[in-house]
Amino acid sequence: TGAMARVPLPKTPLSDFPQISNRRHAQIAAVTRLAANRHAPNICVHPPNQTALNWGANVLVVETGAIPRDVTKCESEWNGFDIKTATKMFNNANYELGAK
Repeated sequence: TGAMARVPLPKTPLSDFPQISNRRHAQIAAVTRLAANRHAPNICVHPPNQTALNWGANVLVVETGAIPRDVTKCESEWNGFDIKTATKMFNNANYELGAK
């Protein structure tokens, strides 16, 4: 469960419409967290959004390879978002990381 902000790409049906703001993306994740309660223990947000993590999201995605939100092949992590950056974001949101 989660919230994914559409990334507008040229020559796609919705390319003329802007991507939602990070705050709106975080709001959607927060409402999902409240509505789902225990029924959805994991709330993913993509693209990564610090405010969404602060407001209840708890899953981020690090991507490489063929990515549908890009017009070129991705040789490394999408938009430079890597494990180190994801870890920093979780730490900034006061998550405790590690296996349980």
